[in-house]
Amino acid sequence: MKTAVLTVALAASVLGACIDRSSPDDVVGPFTGETHRYVVDSFTLPSTGAEARALGDDLTGDQSVQNAAGQLIAMLASYGDVTTHAADMLAAGTIASSVEIVADDLSTDDAASVIYIGADGAPATLVGGTFINGSFRSNRTRKTDAPGAAELHLPVYQDADPSILPLAGVEIDLAPDGAGGFDAIIRGGVTGTTVLDEVARGMSEMVASSPYGHTGMLEIFDVAPKDHFVSIEEVKSNSLMKALCSPDTTVSTDDGDKAAVSAAIGVHLRACESGNCNLTQTFDRCFDRILDGDETNVDCGGSCRACP
Repeated sequence: MKTAVLTVALAASVLGACIDRSSPDDVVGPFTGETHRYVVDSFTLPSTGAEARALGDDLTGDQSVQNAAGQLIAMLASYGDVTTHAADMLAAGTIASSVEIVADDLSTDDAASVIYIGADGAPATLVGGTFINGSFRSNRTRKTDAPGAAELHLPVYQDADPSILPLAGVEIDLAPDGAGGFDAIIRGGVTGTTVLDEVARGMSEMVASSPYGHTGMLEIFDVAPKDHFVSIEEVKSNSLMKALCSPDTTVSTDDGDKAAVSAAIGVHLRACESGNCNLTQTFDRCFDRILDGDETNVDCGGSCRACP
């Protein structure tokens, strides 16, 4: 999936040369044409700091690239704690995210809209933009007065449920994959303490599910008393985590500008006009984060690994 990161980054760079970035005007519609539906069938999460920066963007207008959440995921990857079972969660329907595009022409259209739907019924606000040569570039987070919103459902932690991050000030870039789909990057900011709360939840659940599979996290967060357990409070009180989860950008919301933790992830979109096309794929029930089969707890017991 590193190719997808480079493809979309290149497309965004080319489009940046074609669009008047000094214009304060947002693309706000009216949006006409067909509604085209796509399913998210894979994710690109950064495994290094360089990959996190490649996915990021200047969200504040200060000429720097922000993707603090991506840097956190890259840190997890360095410990081997990022899940390798995203495909199982997608095929099982644990994560069922989709995108809807409204456009007259998916090649060239000066007023098109894209909405990222993290799950059925999840809150989402469309973002306007333009198609040029088959690539879509939305209104920019750093200057939009018509902010998009999305709820990201992400396969982040090994041995833990998907992370849910409400994203404000959303911008979306799409680059055609040559097979009827798109490589996409979704960016924005997470307001409040949501990132720290989710990091603490994920780490605590991950260690509880497999205590001896995540010794690095135990060494960092299992403080007094040393009980081979990482509590949510142990993570949230860690000075490094508090610093890494501090706001680094500002995003526009319906309630005005708010401080936020920057975030950017990549996904691949496959055309899917009806339902969740991922459900036709086979998957490993022992790693789908659902209590199914002969399991006695989620992804353990029965014919799966022993429960801790």
